[in-house]
Amino acid sequence: MTVELALAIVAALDLCLEWGHWYGKEIKKLCSAIRHAGDEFEERILRVENAWLRCSEQLNFFRRIQTKMDEDHQELHWRTLLVLQEKLLTVKNILSRCSTPGEPTTHGHPEGIIARPWKYGFKKKSIDEAIRDLEIWQKQADASWFLILRMADRQLDLELRDGTLFRGPQPHPTIRFSPHDHLCHSFLPFEMVKQADPSLDQSGVYILNILDPYEPSHYQIAKKNVRNLARRLQHDEPKTFGLLQCKGFFSEKTEAHGVKHITFTVVFRVPQQLSTPRSLRDVLLNDPPGSLSRRFDMARDLVKSINYVHTFGFVHKNVHPGAFLAFQSSEDASLSVFLAGFDSFRKEDGRTRRLGDDSVEKGLYRHPSRQGLNPEAEYIMQHDIYSLGVCLLEIGLWRSFISYDSKGEKPMLSDAFDLPTELSQQETLRFVRTSAAGHLLLLAREKLSSCMGDKYADVVQTCLTCLDPDNSDFGDQSEFEDEDGIQVGVRYIEKVLIKLNTLYV
Repeated sequence: MTVELALAIVAALDLCLEWGHWYGKEIKKLCSAIRHAGDEFEERILRVENAWLRCSEQLNFFRRIQTKMDEDHQELHWRTLLVLQEKLLTVKNILSRCSTPGEPTTHGHPEGIIARPWKYGFKKKSIDEAIRDLEIWQKQADASWFLILRMADRQLDLELRDGTLFRGPQPHPTIRFSPHDHLCHSFLPFEMVKQADPSLDQSGVYILNILDPYEPSHYQIAKKNVRNLARRLQHDEPKTFGLLQCKGFFSEKTEAHGVKHITFTVVFRVPQQLSTPRSLRDVLLNDPPGSLSRRFDMARDLVKSINYVHTFGFVHKNVHPGAFLAFQSSEDASLSVFLAGFDSFRKEDGRTRRLGDDSVEKGLYRHPSRQGLNPEAEYIMQHDIYSLGVCLLEIGLWRSFISYDSKGEKPMLSDAFDLPTELSQQETLRFVRTSAAGHLLLLAREKLSSCMGDKYADVVQTCLTCLDPDNSDFGDQSEFEDEDGIQVGVRYIEKVLIKLNTLYV
């Protein structure tokens, strides 16, 4: 790290902390002064206190461990801090217009704040927007903070052990289910997961994710991988991570065509205040496009979930609209989207079996280097990012690239590709393996901007070309050879997650 960058980061940290303490102190005084605001404003107090408490902890923690981070990771934090400074200055100016200083102290600072209640009504929207901006920054920063969990360093381990900031998903004991635990199953359209309603214990509704079968000789390795996944996903904040809370898993012995296998099923809980799970594919096929805000929110959910799968040390290997579940909020008409479909997952640094299939509905979302029964390339995180790009393109254009027959059973390419309807299965597979990627990129370049804007289209194109040698953000694979896998994460946060999070309509 250069001396100039180190000094700039230290200065940014000091300034953010100074402004932040003023911010928290002054807005609390203002809230107390505006007595008529009542419960509505009390909620704002709590939001501000919670947001700033976490921000200040992150800043102080970063001050202690920044020398253990590589330069790109530090620079990402530094630029994020500059954004925070801007947001805090905006809040400072808004609050100044809502109040006047109290009696000065001997040190020359105001004793308190005298609110101008009549101005609050005019500034209420501005205050809400300022609080929202702080919370947006916090969500963006969280993604980068959690990358620190992948750093292998003894000093960092001690900081994490002694601190309270980076607990992440807590290692609760993994719950073991039995396939016969009185669960009433119902399949969800266009997806392999099942919804399960406990017929005896009415404590919740579960999502059952059936994983690809393993040979009996691989049982111990498979069990270890599934247990690690289940533990990582035993968190209490599904909306923070874009991943459902895992309650456990169970295994079954199966046999097909005389071949014995072991099949694991991972059990997820449906989040509170959410219901009616549907696959994203079902939503794209049957729902009207809705507002631009709704599409941006859904896209952000997808991007967030992929980020945390990688941060937790896994590659998903099965990213397509059938792997995402959309839930209806019980409070409003909004949809929250979560990543499931962990059928083919593995540890990011684990052994790859290089197994493919002839599925059109999955193959369309795979990079050309991962096509066919025996893909040529080992699976890496960028392959997930490419698949994400195809999903973001569908959301932006609001059209499913896969359609089904009248019974909803036979998948086929939709009319988005302008292909002859009489194509055989083999001809369709040939198109998917050799030509689909170019067609998708052409759609992103020529059609997407008019639907979602240039910046959204740029993010999608970045994802679709992330494995191309001439991609300036991801193309040089020699830049991503660090043992912790942090470099890809930093680039993803910078070029995809942050860019998408800052887009609003």
